[in-house]
Amino acid sequence: MQTLWQDLRYGARMLLKYPIVSLVVALSIGLGVGANTMVYTWMESLIFNPYPLVVEADRLVGLNTTNPDGSAGNYPPLSYPEAQDWRERAQSFEGLAVYRPTRLSLRTGAETTGEPVWSEFVSGSYFDVLGVRAVQGRTFLPDEERQAAPVVVISHGFWQRRFNGDRSIVGKHVQLNQIETTIIGVAVTVSFSF
Repeated sequence: MQTLWQDLRYGARMLLKYPIVSLVVALSIGLGVGANTMVYTWMESLIFNPYPLVVEADRLVGLNTTNPDGSAGNYPPLSYPEAQDWRERAQSFEGLAVYRPTRLSLRTGAETTGEPVWSEFVSGSYFDVLGVRAVQGRTFLPDEERQAAPVVVISHGFWQRRFNGDRSIVGKHVQLNQIETTIIGVAVTVSFSF
């Protein structure tokens, strides 16, 4: 125990004797710890838990179509009848949700020009399969998919940014690519790229 105290006193004297070196060492250790923390946080969010809002994300599987010749590249879009066929034939999955990212033009009220927005066309089971609930209003019903009902669920961030968190947003109408659409809910964003 005596040698430990001697070592600590000696270390303190050296730190006070060479303050610039001590500062450089302390900054180096701080930067190293900070960089490691940042990398671990990044790895945790991208690899270990990439979809924190999804219930049982470890059971989530992504499927893609392939080009007819089997080559890699852009995946051809899945048609609605193909998606229905996959859903009917799938025996290993509890549910199947389909989505396709797209860019639309959004207008509200008497606006003459639309705001370009990234969106996703999704199947009616999208939110149910992911286990994500709406924070305002509701998500899609199975009949709305079959009828291709003009309804939309907006993200929480978009609701805050575009509509200033208007609590009466559910039931309001917007135009997406000049099609009158009803906002039925607000949900936390869940976006994938498998």
